[in-house]
Parts: sequence; C-alpha cells; structure tokens
Amino acid sequence: PYVLESIEFDRLPDNVYTLRTLSDGIKIDDAFKSAKNLVIIGAGSIGTEVAPEAVKRGISTTLVNRGDFILSHNIDPDMSEIVRMHLESKGVNVITGAIPTSINGRGNVESVTIGGNDIPADVVLISTGVRPETSIAAGAGITIGSTGGIVVNEHLQVSIKNGFHPDVYAGGECIEVHDFVTG
Repeated sequence: PYVLESIEFDRLPDNVYTLRTLSDGIKIDDAFKSAKNLVIIGAGSIGTEVAPEAVKRGISTTLVNRGDFILSHNIDPDMSEIVRMHLESKGVNVITGAIPTSINGRGNVESVTIGGNDIPADVVLISTGVRPETSIAAGAGITIGSTGGIVVNEHLQVSIKNGFHPDVYAGGECIEVHDFVTG
C-alpha cells in the first residue's frame, strides 16, 4: 500500500491524480472514460465539484474528508449539511471525520483504506489542498503568518521585519491574505 502520511506526489501510480492544471484535468477526463470506482480525498471546492460530475458519468464515487463537514473553509456547518444532502441525493457516498490511511494496489490503485474499510477505487483524486513552501522566504527574513503562508499586503508586497518591502512581491498558494469577510 501507499501510506498517505508519506506519499511523495511525484511517485504516485498513473491512476492517482491531483487537479491543479489544465493538463491534470485532461488526464483525469481520460481516466474517467474507463473508471468504475472513484475515491476523492478532500471535500473542498474541487472535490465537491468533481464528485457529482463523476456520478453523472456512471462512476461510483466516494468523497472523503478528514473534517466533520465538507467545504469547511468555505461555508458554515449548517450550509455544509445542505450541500452534503444534495451530493448524496445525486449518488455521491460522502464520508466525513475520517482520514484515509492507505492507497492500496500493485501498480494500479485497487482501493483506499478509510476507517479500516477498503473502498474500491480504480481512480483516486487527491484534493486536499496544499501547504505553502515558505522555507526560502523564511530564511530570507520574510514574515510567515499564522496559516504558514507569506504575509503580504493588498499590493502583494511581502512583510519584512519593519514593514512591507516595496520591491519584493509574492503571490499564489504560498501567501496569506486577510479575508475581509471572515477576518
């Protein structure tokens, strides 16, 4: 089995995917043409969007999330329950509060172990988000925030000790921004 805590993403089997680029989407679309069982690890925006589309294609789909509710970074638990009921009404098997412990198979994925049960899978989509890689920035004295991302202002200038540097910028998944709605 491929143990999830130590997976190196560049060494995954051909039928385990992440969805970050257009070319990833094309590969996943091709895999779905022959897929019978899909396990999506992570119930954020991507996972919850892909799941019902896979069911429409006749693929038995399980969506698993380590948190107690889906879309936990986007909506409140009560709203999440409405989305969960909708997904289940479309045929998605939703599992929350569980962490997959392994991806099983020799060469090709055969199942994913979740809560001691092996869920059949011939395609796996890992959609758990990313952790910002900020070690170089931290080593250069750039401020790293409480979420682990580089602190930037509204102009994407990085924070260095006494303020924001006028000539150094950061953007993308490695930054931390202030959300004006949630704070």
